[in-house]
Amino acid sequence: MADAGENRRTPGLIGYGLGRKLTVIFGVLISVFVVSVIFINVQIQLDLVRERLELRSQQLVALGLEVSMPYLIEGRPDELEPIFEEISRQPDVAQVYLLDEWGGLLVDGSDVEIGGFLAAIDDPLAERAAEEQRQIREIDGNIERFAHPIFLGGTSYGVMRLDVRQDTLRDEIKTVWTRNAFVGLIFILLGLATSNLLARRLTIPLIHLTQVTERAAAGDLDQEIGVHTHDEIGSLALSFRIMLDTMRNSIQEIHRLAYLDKLTNVPNRAWFSEQIERVTVSNATCRKEFAILFLDVDNFK
Repeated sequence: MADAGENRRTPGLIGYGLGRKLTVIFGVLISVFVVSVIFINVQIQLDLVRERLELRSQQLVALGLEVSMPYLIEGRPDELEPIFEEISRQPDVAQVYLLDEWGGLLVDGSDVEIGGFLAAIDDPLAERAAEEQRQIREIDGNIERFAHPIFLGGTSYGVMRLDVRQDTLRDEIKTVWTRNAFVGLIFILLGLATSNLLARRLTIPLIHLTQVTERAAAGDLDQEIGVHTHDEIGSLALSFRIMLDTMRNSIQEIHRLAYLDKLTNVPNRAWFSEQIERVTVSNATCRKEFAILFLDVDNFK
């Protein structure tokens, strides 16, 4: 009996295990898909952020060069001081100043003075830009440094130096990751809930068929299979219905052969013996008496 009970419980456990496995599989697939999409989206957004900040830095450099050129040509660099101070007030500008072709300080727009007018400034980045006659850019920790030579008609007017803070980039990157992580978490949770519902929808018909099989094995053949789907599970349910009908017909035929006369189709001796035993047990329990009428027909075959 213990083995039979254990066997009856096993299909339910199998159904539950299948549902859990499907939930895990669907959940993993959905999570991998969401993470992949989020990762690609993050990369695209970070590239856009870097391009935007790079464009911002180049705009600051171009702005400094554009406003400096007329004053340098006319020999009025001292009038650039308020303009450079305004540029240095930008939240992402760490330092901005202008050197002449010999490395002397012409304009200092920074809050902290780095030297007096025409004071020699040791700036290797500016020296490289003047020697190579091209813009030099390098990253130093949290600072992006620019050195751009100023040339017009083959004449050098000096080098503009601009240092841009990278705090904005870091803040943007943090914001991008945080926002996408939050959205990804929501989609993963929704995906897990959806996978659980989908797994239950797939396994509930199987569990129902398993329960039908258990009851059929216990002898209950008069039951309905409430599974009507147009897929493999529906085909399996139809096979179960055919099997139950066949088993019922077979049992009815066995009962007819066992308890009814084949020729006359009336109850036979086996049926009579079973009825006598049933009545005897029933009347013995209730302490009732009963009688049997025996009728013999002569020459009846």
